[in-house]
Amino acid sequence: MHIPDSMISPETCAVGAAVMAPAWFVAGKQMRRSLSTKHIPLLAIGTAFCFTIMMFNIPVPGGTTVHPVGAVLLAVLLGPSAAIIGVTAALVVQALFFMDGGALAIGVNSFTMAFAMPICGWFVYTLISGRTPSNHPRRAIAAGIGSWIGLNVAAFITAVVLGIQPILYHDASGRALYFPFPLSVSIPAMLFAHMAFAGVAEAVVTASVVRYMQSRNFVLYGASEGQTASKYGLSLLWAGLGVMAALTPLGILAKGDAFGEWGVEGLKKQAGYLPSGFLGVERYGWKGFALFPDYLSDKGPLFYILSAVIGITLASGLILLVAKLFVRNKSESSPDKWNGGETRSKLTAGELPEWLLRSPEDDNPRETKGGEYRTMKRGWLDKTLEDLSVNWSVAMQQEKTAKLDGALQRLDPRTKVVSLLLLSLAAVMCNQAYILAGLLLFAWMLALLSKLPMDGFFKRVVTPVAFFILPIAIPSTLNWVHQGHALLTISSHPYICITLEGSITAGMFLLRMLCAVSFVALLSSTTASHQLFEGMGMLMVPRTFLWILEMTHRYMLLLLRSAEDMFLARKSRTVHAADTEEARCFLSASMGALFVKSMNLTEDIHGAMRSRGWGGETRFLRRSHFGWRDFTWGGLFMLVFLFSIIGGFIG
Repeated sequence: MHIPDSMISPETCAVGAAVMAPAWFVAGKQMRRSLSTKHIPLLAIGTAFCFTIMMFNIPVPGGTTVHPVGAVLLAVLLGPSAAIIGVTAALVVQALFFMDGGALAIGVNSFTMAFAMPICGWFVYTLISGRTPSNHPRRAIAAGIGSWIGLNVAAFITAVVLGIQPILYHDASGRALYFPFPLSVSIPAMLFAHMAFAGVAEAVVTASVVRYMQSRNFVLYGASEGQTASKYGLSLLWAGLGVMAALTPLGILAKGDAFGEWGVEGLKKQAGYLPSGFLGVERYGWKGFALFPDYLSDKGPLFYILSAVIGITLASGLILLVAKLFVRNKSESSPDKWNGGETRSKLTAGELPEWLLRSPEDDNPRETKGGEYRTMKRGWLDKTLEDLSVNWSVAMQQEKTAKLDGALQRLDPRTKVVSLLLLSLAAVMCNQAYILAGLLLFAWMLALLSKLPMDGFFKRVVTPVAFFILPIAIPSTLNWVHQGHALLTISSHPYICITLEGSITAGMFLLRMLCAVSFVALLSSTTASHQLFEGMGMLMVPRTFLWILEMTHRYMLLLLRSAEDMFLARKSRTVHAADTEEARCFLSASMGALFVKSMNLTEDIHGAMRSRGWGGETRFLRRSHFGWRDFTWGGLFMLVFLFSIIGGFIG
C-alpha cells in the first residue's frame, strides 16, 4: 500500500505533506492531553509492531502482494491520536532507512495509513462497541471489523491518488508522466487484494491482540470503567515482537511486487514503457539514507531478520523520543480518557498509592512556572542516595527472582551452573548464525518458563552488550579492519566505508555475546547467592575461596545498606544545599565510618563463629539434592550443547 515517490508528482507529495501537517499538530496536542507516561512503552511496542507486520507480504492472485498495517489496533488501545503519531513514526523509519515508499511521499503515505485508516477504523469500532465494558468480547469483534474497513478505506484512497496521476500529469502525446494506469485499473486492483486478503489478516491480528490485552486487564481507550489498567504483560508483548521478527522471512516467500510499488523493470513490464517523470525521480530524487534498501531481502532471510530488528529499534526509539516531547506525567486526580474523561477511581483495599510507586527521580522537589511542573536540579546527596538504593534494589530483586516457582529455580544449583555455563561456552564457540539464533530463543524460552520479568531480563542482557561489546564490534565493520563489498561510504578522503564482510563479523560477534550473556543472566537470576557459590564447587573451585566469596557478597550488601541509611539520615537532617567543602567532609567521614564498621563487623563475626564451635573447616548449608528434574533438564541441556557444538563444526 506504500506509494513510492516516483509514482506520484512532487505536487501530490507537497499536498500530502500540507494536509498532514495540521493533523500531526492536532494529534500531538491531543496525545499530550490523553496519553499517560505509563502508556509510552505500549506505544513504542505498537509502533514497532506496525513496522514489523508491514514486512509480512501476503501473496494474491495476479502475482502481486499486500500487507497488513496495524493502525486501527493502535487506535483501539491508545487512541486515534497515538495511532497517527505511531504509524507515522513507522513510515518515517521505513522511508528514510529502508527505501520503502520514498522520503518525498511520507505525507501521502501518512494520510492513507496513519490518518484515514485509524480514524475510519476507530469510528466503526466505537459505533459497534458502544458503551460496553472494556473486557467485553464485543469490543474485540468491533476492533476486527473496524480494522478491515479502515484498511480498505486506506487502500481506496491509495488507488485514487495513483489513478488520478495520468489524468493530471501527462505529456503532449497523452502518456502518463508518473503512474500510468487510470482509476478503472487501480481501484479494482487495490480493493480486491485488500478486501479478500490483507483485510482479513488485519482483522484477525487486531481482534486477537485486543482480546489478549483484555485478558491482561488493560482498559481499552474510551472504554467505560469496570477494570483497572494494571499489569498487561509488556514483557510477553516484547517477546511476541521478537518472535515476529524471527518469522519475518515468511514475508519474502511471496513473490512479486505490490500493486503500484514496481521498480524500473517491473513498471516497464506492466506498462510497456517508462514514464519520464518516474525516471526523473528514480534517478535524481532523494531516497532517504537508504542504509538497508528493500530490507536487504536480496541477501537472504538472515539479513531480513536483521532489518526487522534494526527497524524495531529505530521505530520504537523514534516514538520514545517523540513521546518524551509530547507526553507528560499526570496525577491520579487528572481527567482520564480511558474512563470517558472522568477522574480515576480511588484506591481500593490493599492497593498502594501512587507516591509509593514512583521512581526516585519523581520524588525530587518541584517548582511551578506558568502552570507547568519542572524537576529541580538534584545535588550530590540525592544522586548518591539514589545510586545506593538502585544497587540495593537490584541485589534484592535477584534474590527475589531466585525464589520464584519457575522451571530453573526448582533445579539443583550444581545442575544449573554446569549446564548453563556449558551452553554459554557453546554460544562462544559457535560460528553458525541459525544455531546462535536458536540458542538465543532457547534462553528467552527458559526465562519465560522461569517466570522472570522479561523487561528486566532483557535489560540485564542488553546493557552490558551495548556498553562493553558494541564499542568493540563497531570498528570491525570498517574497511580498515575487514576489506570487502561496501555497504555505506562514510568518507571519500580518506576512504572509509562499512563493508558487508565486516558487518557479518560484527553481527556474529554480537549474537555470540548476547547468547552467552543470556545464559549467565539466567544463572544469576534463578539461583540464590549461597546456592550459586555452592554450585560452583562442581567446577573444582577451592571450597575456601567459595566460602570467602559468599561471606564477602553477604556482608557487602550489609555495608551497602548501612551506607544508604547514613546518607538517608544526612538528607533528612539537611535544610540547605551543602557546599563543596562540606560535602567532601561528609564523604570522608562516611568512608571512615564504614571502614571502622567493617573492621568491627569482622571481629564480631569471627567471635560468633568461634563461640559456635568453628574450627577452621569450610561448610555449606546444603538443602538441595539431585532429583528427576535435574536429570531430565540436565539431559536436555546436554543435547542442546552437543547439537550446538556438532552443528557448528559441520556448518
